[in-house]
Amino acid sequence: MYWSELKGERFLLSHDDPGPDIRNVVLRHLAAPTDHPVVIMRQLSRESILAEVASAQGISLQCEGAHIAPKQGVILRPVHDGNGGIRLGYIACWRPDNSNPVLKNFFDSFHHMR
Repeated sequence: MYWSELKGERFLLSHDDPGPDIRNVVLRHLAAPTDHPVVIMRQLSRESILAEVASAQGISLQCEGAHIAPKQGVILRPVHDGNGGIRLGYIACWRPDNSNPVLKNFFDSFHHMR
């Protein structure tokens, strides 16, 4: 599916992360001077947003890595532009003297993903 196929859709997104970043992606790909996509930001969980999608209230964009349980009435499809899929980048900050073993395990998990 391509962005142009999503023109005219009503987007349902969560106020929680990464909802605001996804909203920016939608606006970057679909907003035009005379045409603005309808983006509804909800104070709801991902599961509640998907329940609204299942009841035909709109569509939603979810991150690929999200563990989404199959829900009747919801079809998952990747969205592409001319360069392929959309990627969101994030930054983590921490104190160098933090010796918390959980932090070490967190970073070790990224080293194994390369």
